[in-house]
Amino acid sequence: MTGDAAEVLAALTALAPDGVTVGVLPVDDAHMAVLHSTEAALVANAVPARQREFATGRALLHRLAGGTGSILRAPNGAALPPPGTVVTLTHDHSLAVAAIADAEGFQALGIDLERMDEEDDELRAAVLRPDDAPLAAVAAFVIKEAAYKAWSDHASPVVDPLEAHLTCDGNRFAVEFPDGRRVEGSFAAATNYWIALAVTPR
Repeated sequence: MTGDAAEVLAALTALAPDGVTVGVLPVDDAHMAVLHSTEAALVANAVPARQREFATGRALLHRLAGGTGSILRAPNGAALPPPGTVVTLTHDHSLAVAAIADAEGFQALGIDLERMDEEDDELRAAVLRPDDAPLAAVAAFVIKEAAYKAWSDHASPVVDPLEAHLTCDGNRFAVEFPDGRRVEGSFAAATNYWIALAVTPR
């Protein structure tokens, strides 16, 4: 495992509450060979980089789930969880990260990561409200994206980041959405990344 992957995994492990298992896997062409045929069909027309990222994400989810059949895709693009679980997955061109938990204990999970060097004024204007916690724009984006994944279901509307209100207490966050629901979780800096994990217990 690369240095970035090891540091991200350590940070995610520290963020995850009991009952939530997290994992990190470097993006690699080798994972294409172990895709189920139905999974491969989902990205058959994608560019090679997208195929590598998708295959790595599915390999990671299979590893966390202990080996399952095909993990397909919901209408909103999210990975459909294996029976009896909730999952969340994200990736960039280098790393795939995911979390899984038993559906009896957790209603939803949300995970996100972005490189710190994505910071700019345009992102700040698009993500941070005047009443949000004073964070780096990338950190706020990662938190709101992770929270959105845990808040939404397959039919939920897309929510603009400026419609979601972010508060923080140390590395703990809460994001309130337009319908009044709050999603909580934790975030951290790890090597060149901001990462966030949102958790909705039952």
